[in-house]
Amino acid sequence: MLRARRGGRARRRDSRGGTRCDRAPRRLRGGCGVKYLLLLNNDVRDIESWQKLSDDGKKALRTNEIPKWNELFGWIAEQGLEVEGLELADPADARVIRIRDGEAIVSDGPFAETKELLGGYFLAECKDLDQAIELAERVPVAAKGSVEIRPLAGQ
Repeated sequence: MLRARRGGRARRRDSRGGTRCDRAPRRLRGGCGVKYLLLLNNDVRDIESWQKLSDDGKKALRTNEIPKWNELFGWIAEQGLEVEGLELADPADARVIRIRDGEAIVSDGPFAETKELLGGYFLAECKDLDQAIELAERVPVAAKGSVEIRPLAGQ
């Protein structure tokens, strides 16, 4: 039997009244939540400060940040969330491609007038938007920059 869910999607119910997702072990429940892309945006001033640091200074700063990230990863594990993510390289190494009049224009970048730059992302499957918000609130980047939450299309 299929039961309609919010957003027009359906979830199959089993003979005991629960959804199949509810009955499966957590590690096998793929596809039961909503996938969100969390864009981790760093404050431009922090990036500029980082770029001026020596290698030892960068290492010391990372060492100070590691416990905050470990706390986040511990919480993610406790919640049983499926989360993937990566940190992006220095924005100075980025390139922007634009096609104008059939010609590719390659420029260094991104150098838009902005207070924040994308520094990484998480792709997380959460039970709902509230859980995605709770995850975003725990990301260390949110303390100085921001975390933008975007649901993936077509779910």
